[in-house]
Amino acid sequence: MVFVAGIAVLGFGYVTPEPGSAAWFVATPLWILVLGVVLVGLVLVFGRFEGVRARCAAGRPGLASVPIVLGMLGIAAFGFADPLRALGSSALLLAGLSLVWPGVWERVLGRLVDLVFTR
Repeated sequence: MVFVAGIAVLGFGYVTPEPGSAAWFVATPLWILVLGVVLVGLVLVFGRFEGVRARCAAGRPGLASVPIVLGMLGIAAFGFADPLRALGSSALLLAGLSLVWPGVWERVLGRLVDLVFTR
């Protein structure tokens, strides 16, 4: 949801309507539809890794819920209009996810370094 909203707001200049307005009630079902399509696509692409991910997710889910919730609240409250706030909220989300899936950043950065320096 965060990435779809970020692309819509920052990439396409979409301005969210005032909550509770007629435009908001028209846009909300469209947002849900777009998010559902993106979710189905992600599940089709990454669903095969779910078994591997379940074994890796032995981190600290209780502790991770705090930065994840704060990051989501920050994005929900302030959106992407202020890049510094969006960056801070996104950083909280990523920090929380790294607590749930320990070692993910080492694997991602390792693959990135391999891709950059082995080609």
